[in-house]
Amino acid sequence: MTKNRLYLILGLSCAVGYGWIFLARYLMMRDDGLTLCFLKWTLGIPCPSCGSTRAVMLASQGNFLQAIQTNPLGLIVGALMMIIPIWIAIDSIRGDDSLYRFYRKFEQTVRIRWIAVLLIALILANWIWNIAKGV
Repeated sequence: MTKNRLYLILGLSCAVGYGWIFLARYLMMRDDGLTLCFLKWTLGIPCPSCGSTRAVMLASQGNFLQAIQTNPLGLIVGALMMIIPIWIAIDSIRGDDSLYRFYRKFEQTVRIRWIAVLLIALILANWIWNIAKGV
């Protein structure tokens, strides 16, 4: 993947994420019980990321403990949504590719079998947590 393509994908993903947060705020204000999770809506069980939107919103209000209890992945997503646009802007201003280099190094690291297994286990543990607490 090229630097420009990565930055475009990450930038668009952040923009969509911010749009999703605003949509979720609107739907929560309506409080009609509508779920935004397709898996939960169709099968009745939460997905591994269920609650991430609420966790991001809670963290943005300073409720970090409640955000972690809602879904720890939400804190990671929220942090990335804040860091990535700034990092892209800094790289663009400086003419640098530090985010791209970080991404390539991260990609290589995740390909190490034990690290990949650990990350998959953490996602599965988070999914079990979501199902057990009945998100």
